[in-house]
Amino acid sequence: MMKPGDLSAIFARKQACFQILETGFGTGAQFFATCAAWQQVAHLAGHSAGHSVPRLHYVAIAPQPVSREALQVALQPALQSAPATRALAEQLLAQWPPCLPGFHSLALAPGLTLTLIIGEIEAVLPHIAGEFDAQFGADFCSIRADGMAPAGSAVLSAHAQKRTDYPEQATVIGAGIAGASVAWALATRGIAVTVLERDVPAAGGSGNPVAVVRAEPGGEHHPITELSAAGVTWLFRWLAQHGQAVAHDVCGAIRLTRDARRHHKLAGHARQCPPDWLRELDQKEATQFAGQTVADAGFLLPVAGWLAPAALVQAFLAHPRITLKAGADVQSLQPDAAGGWHITLGDGSALASRCVVLASAFSGALSPTTLAIDRARGQLSYVPARADRVLHAVICRDGYIAPAVNGWHTIGATIQKDDEDPQPRAADDDENFQRLARLLPGFATDPALLQSGRVSWRAVTQDRLPLVGRLADGLYASLAHGARGMTCAPLCAAWLAALMTGEVLPLPSPWIARLDPLRFHRRP
Repeated sequence: MMKPGDLSAIFARKQACFQILETGFGTGAQFFATCAAWQQVAHLAGHSAGHSVPRLHYVAIAPQPVSREALQVALQPALQSAPATRALAEQLLAQWPPCLPGFHSLALAPGLTLTLIIGEIEAVLPHIAGEFDAQFGADFCSIRADGMAPAGSAVLSAHAQKRTDYPEQATVIGAGIAGASVAWALATRGIAVTVLERDVPAAGGSGNPVAVVRAEPGGEHHPITELSAAGVTWLFRWLAQHGQAVAHDVCGAIRLTRDARRHHKLAGHARQCPPDWLRELDQKEATQFAGQTVADAGFLLPVAGWLAPAALVQAFLAHPRITLKAGADVQSLQPDAAGGWHITLGDGSALASRCVVLASAFSGALSPTTLAIDRARGQLSYVPARADRVLHAVICRDGYIAPAVNGWHTIGATIQKDDEDPQPRAADDDENFQRLARLLPGFATDPALLQSGRVSWRAVTQDRLPLVGRLADGLYASLAHGARGMTCAPLCAAWLAALMTGEVLPLPSPWIARLDPLRFHRRP
């Protein structure tokens, strides 16, 4: 039986990404042994001109995941080991997810991703979309010398993504949160990315001064609950590693409910979750946590907070393999004779690209198939911070108020479909004032305290899920992220990059259909 250490010779082959499946993670002994072999090859490659080492994507099923405390005890030898092993153990501890069923994608080091899948083996195996080069398990380890799993041994989903050659270059249309995070996800896979932006980065909905990042609790197996939970944990892990220039705070959020029926439903959901993810609070506890009088009992989401959207977009675009072309207004997109796409810009210039991603809010109009996207106007309002009324957490229900950032609380947002008025309106400020009163009664007693905030438009769908996936050969989309752009678009970008490059997907296979940008149309 081949052992992880025997993989060194196979890692030494030049290959874009090496993917391993393990069916019982435990405390990661086999994972650490595999990483040691991979790091050894990477070290040798650093001294060998012209040689490269593949990225490593390690997918591990954890039927009974250990707590972070138990993992820290188990990793003590690794934490006192060689620098590379110690750094890996520290990152694993720092990014260890809450014990929530589902897929958890951990970028532990440049070129190294661990996707931890919490759930029973028989239940999750059919939902893993991808092909593997090696498989480790309690009773088996199968691998071929050429790095491909032998016939009959591969544990694959019926929705398995076939391995494809990595594109050398890609063009992303749009430099908001969707486009910037797609560009970053492709660039980290060694792909040169050109980003075309009509205006400047974060000029649309991504340009709000503050964005709330939180999951939407809704019960087990609820699609929005599942996607937003995965998006929140992915983003906060990314910020911990790369977000030094991004103002943010994991301050927690208190989710209020509209009525007793909804509260009862969420209470049942909270009982199924670990308390470090979701727990019920009475009104007194909610008020103590928030630092201000909260309108009612609610639910605490500890893994939630706020961030500065424009700074996050800039951080994604800062990758050295990304070239930003601002002021590039894409007028048309047509297939070309070479099997790629011909892009015409407003100044009459043109460029060709084998791979294109539509990622600005309303660039779906460039798609060869009409996409089901609605346009919704939203207006924020601001209220000045006061030293005697410090708010420590995000409070939300049908809208939100965030803790003060740069001397102002952000309240929002209104939503009006088919409304093209770009000017702030007093009526919208009144609506936001009523929203504030439903969250924090008495926090602001005079509507005149509110100042009109930013107006922008969201791209939304009828099922409130984004459009992410393949539109045609070489053409992809990451669109219509709606009110959850900051929360979910970065994870969707990682998912799309994996789809485009044939890697194992960081979400279960049903999400291929759920996010399909043509799901509202009949595919041929």
